[in-house]
Amino acid sequence: MKLNGFNTQIINWENFKPAETPGVRRKNTAKETNSGGYYIRIAEYSSNYETAEWCDKGHIIHCIEGELTLHFKSGKTLLLSGGNSIVIADGDTHKAETGKRAARLFIID
Repeated sequence: MKLNGFNTQIINWENFKPAETPGVRRKNTAKETNSGGYYIRIAEYSSNYETAEWCDKGHIIHCIEGELTLHFKSGKTLLLSGGNSIVIADGDTHKAETGKRAARLFIID
């Protein structure tokens, strides 16, 4: 694995102010930094949240806790739950939603 362009560093998430993004239902908050051209963030999707738009960007997502349902334009649906990760390729268009439980995620894109 080549991780060129990164600075070796500890990311202290306490030093970052969360930004809110409204969805169709509810919101998500995220603390984000950029390194080596990648965005790295900790996100919290509230319960009963649904993203407002389709996304075609690739991601590596690790679900720290909770559950996140991913709907793909191809018709497939995947449930990401606490302790599991997913790799989504660029162009694999998707939306996300939570159910009764909120989700806490670590995301790189």
